[in-house]
Amino acid sequence: KEKEVLLREVHHRVKNNMAVISSMLSLQSGYVDDEKYLDMFNESQSRIRSMALVHEKLYQSEDFAHIDVNDYIHSLVVNVRDTFGGSSNINTKLRIQNINLDIDTLIPCGLIINEVLTNAYKHAFNGHGNPEIKVSLSRLKHGNVSLVISDNGNGLPEGFDIQKSRGLGLKLITTLVKQINSSLEIDGSDGTTFRFVFSEKP
Repeated sequence: KEKEVLLREVHHRVKNNMAVISSMLSLQSGYVDDEKYLDMFNESQSRIRSMALVHEKLYQSEDFAHIDVNDYIHSLVVNVRDTFGGSSNINTKLRIQNINLDIDTLIPCGLIINEVLTNAYKHAFNGHGNPEIKVSLSRLKHGNVSLVISDNGNGLPEGFDIQKSRGLGLKLITTLVKQINSSLEIDGSDGTTFRFVFSEKP
């Protein structure tokens, strides 16, 4: 019982500390006029929120070893949509199996979802009608998990190579993929699709 109380308090304090950092970035962004730098502040806030959300869900959970992944990803998508999609008409469809991912896998996975969705909301639908984003998480054979994030937007530029990308978000994705030993396939021929496959147990 003492360990449970301690763990709950740790998650609560980590979540609160991240909330303070996010609030400070929000206050600082109020003094920024340049849209480019304002985007940087918003992106940083979104990344912090995605990590804080894991600790919030663990704090609320009765079992500190498990998080309701379905609930977490739904909350994460709402956070990103509110930050970058606003009141846009982008339709987001989720198909999430409640897979047991531990915190060392879930935080990088949440950051990956955050980065791909942010990229889609900001760049995928310029002048595009009926925009749609799909996120699916499903269990494969041999203890593997599939994460697929796709949009029906304008696709990727010809010759796109994520390894040569200068954008911080895409660089983060390649780093996080290595962190969870995931494979990554990107298809930009009809909209954009990111496919990740990684082990359920690290």
